[in-house]
Amino acid sequence: MKPSKKAITSGYVAQALNIGYGVLILPFMLVFLSPAEVSYWLVLLSFLGLVMVFDFGFSPTITRNVAYVMSGAQTLQAQGVCSTNNSGEPNWKLFGQLYQTVKKLYFYIALIGLIVFGCFGTWYVNLFLDNNPIVYGWQVWLIFLIGFIFNLYFLFTQPLLMGIGSIYQANMTNIIMRGLWLLLSLVGLWWFETILVMPIAYLLGVFFARIYAYVVLNQKIVFIIFKKSRLLKVLLPNAWRLGVVMLGAFLINKATIFFAGIYFTADVSASYMITLQVLSVVMALSNVYFQMHIPQLSGMQLELVSSKKKLYYKLVLVSLLIYAFFAFGIMLFGDLALSLLSTDIVLLPISLLSLILFFGFLELHHSLAGMYITTLNEVPFVWSAVLSGSAIVGLIVFVFSYLKMDSMIWLILIQGLVQLAYNNWKWPLVVYKKLQEDKSE
Repeated sequence: MKPSKKAITSGYVAQALNIGYGVLILPFMLVFLSPAEVSYWLVLLSFLGLVMVFDFGFSPTITRNVAYVMSGAQTLQAQGVCSTNNSGEPNWKLFGQLYQTVKKLYFYIALIGLIVFGCFGTWYVNLFLDNNPIVYGWQVWLIFLIGFIFNLYFLFTQPLLMGIGSIYQANMTNIIMRGLWLLLSLVGLWWFETILVMPIAYLLGVFFARIYAYVVLNQKIVFIIFKKSRLLKVLLPNAWRLGVVMLGAFLINKATIFFAGIYFTADVSASYMITLQVLSVVMALSNVYFQMHIPQLSGMQLELVSSKKKLYYKLVLVSLLIYAFFAFGIMLFGDLALSLLSTDIVLLPISLLSLILFFGFLELHHSLAGMYITTLNEVPFVWSAVLSGSAIVGLIVFVFSYLKMDSMIWLILIQGLVQLAYNNWKWPLVVYKKLQEDKSE
């Protein structure tokens, strides 16, 4: 299931649209909407990160298990890699059981999301609108909530498409969603000049993209035997582990943003947040090439093929080179690009920027190793993620609140050195040892 050039290209287009929405829509929002409306919509956009929290690690787990099934797996296991049939043909009977389990699972995820997010979100929106009255404020929230839950339920189509090797179609789902969302938002703001067009554009983008994915998925399925199964017990062990890892990753990568707003002036914290936003864009672009090959790597784990070692190092090298290219570009032209947008915000000074980009390089390297480990149906880094995230939060509070060392460099060093102490070297070393074991066998 090696991804085609078309699949890889579509992956970059999808990532570009993910990034481009915020970049392209913000100037239009500033022109056609009031400051309160702009703030309101940006707050709602921040809630979209909860989609992957509610997913709680099931998507990558499903992708791996579908890849196993498509490579001829006879059974699925909670841990480790299972045996295959001799023909290597897809096990459509097992796929049918997995498909049925996944659909039911995401129905319950969407139901939980509706209850939890509906209650919490409504409470938060009520507080916001009490302080910032907005015309159509509640209508905006209701339409956004419908789109959020619809997207959450049909999210199951994405890992299934990735797992069966339809990477191009999975990417096209994101392209349709983001592209339609962006186009309708721009045209709607230009024509109607109201915030109401924003959630409507989001809902329509989600609707057409998920329906496209659902139709394509059912066209790709050759034959399914629906049978009562207990595969949830197979999916759950590693899914909850990935969910905990996501929470740990949130503490590691996002906690510093909240502390920057507390301990530094608005100008300094804005520069820091813009720098981190740029870093996240570079990390996302650097990850795409590796992510496109995850189904292929997962399928190779069912066979003792020595070529996976060569493929892994090739993917890592390409990803790191992409990162290095953009990192040097940011150092050379970052502030110039911001000045062209007529903004007073600048990136952090070159010394701090270089330090952040260096730690980002190490973060990318061990993240790629972590992704490879998950193709073995193992998630050994649960507690290291939680402990690292907790250590970062604890050290920041101690250094800034008790030692009163309120320099930006400490915020950067604490996050970077905690990761360097374990995660940055541990997981690449684990992968190296596993690849050496495969070679010896």
